[in-house]
Amino acid sequence: AWSSSRSPEAGDRAEVLLKRLEQHEHIQPTRWAYNAVIKAWAKTPLPTDGGGGRLSNSNNSNAHKAQAVLDRMLYLFESGENLQVKPDKYSFTTTIDAWAKSNAPDAADRAE
Repeated sequence: AWSSSRSPEAGDRAEVLLKRLEQHEHIQPTRWAYNAVIKAWAKTPLPTDGGGGRLSNSNNSNAHKAQAVLDRMLYLFESGENLQVKPDKYSFTTTIDAWAKSNAPDAADRAE
């Protein structure tokens, strides 16, 4: 549900749930769980300056956080720790979407 929310807390809340799954002794999160967190970060509204403009210091943090989740998926899959988290087309395109919404100077390069 947090992945479809437009709440400013959606990304953080989804990340907390994923971390709980990762720490669970008998459950390994699947690609779906990681993709939901990436989507939550991509959809989480960015802070504004009060006048409708995005804050430059924080508006790329959602993209960085989505990228970090994708990077974690890649590591877990490639290391063999969790073969259920192989990133798919959705993992990559949703991360690209997060970068597209960011105005980080290197967003275009990172999305590539």
